[in-house]
Amino acid sequence: LHEWFGLMGEGRWTPPHLLLAHVTLQARAAGGGQGWCLWIGRRIWPRPHALLRPGSLLAPLLGRSLMFDATSPADRLFAIDAALRTPGLVVIADGSRLDIASTRRLQLAAEAGGTFALLARPPEDFRTLSVAATRWRVTSEVSSTAHPRFRVELVRCKGLHRNDPHQRTALLERTHAGTLLAVPADVRLRHHAAAAAS
Repeated sequence: LHEWFGLMGEGRWTPPHLLLAHVTLQARAAGGGQGWCLWIGRRIWPRPHALLRPGSLLAPLLGRSLMFDATSPADRLFAIDAALRTPGLVVIADGSRLDIASTRRLQLAAEAGGTFALLARPPEDFRTLSVAATRWRVTSEVSSTAHPRFRVELVRCKGLHRNDPHQRTALLERTHAGTLLAVPADVRLRHHAAAAAS
């Protein structure tokens, strides 16, 4: 069970769609690439243009994805729980307003099904206690190119001791193909030096 805290913009939160799709693709590849993806909650459904863009590495997700929209928070929790108990799925869900008891229930369901789960949560849920194995914070970054950049920070990982915060963050940029590329540290340093010099 892994939590991803999304972006704020125009007064509402937006799940990190591209990051969720990218991690989902990696999880499917680790499982042999044959599993189905279940996206629970309309807010986190992948954007069609990201999946259908010519040459997109995310296109394989479209043919192996099911979209489910729950009508209430209770229905959403039930759907996530049931999906996590189904072996072979990758579950990506809207995890907004889940309390610690709900995350414990979902963790047990994921363990029972051997299922990989990504929960997208709004920034205001960050102070809510959770039993998720990892917590990730995603923020927008200023880019020197025309492509959006995101800072991804590993805020918590069970069993991992706190170390240098720079080793727990990554700067990612969306490519023309709609995938993600890590921005090397030396490029970041050159950009900051150029900004300071101007």
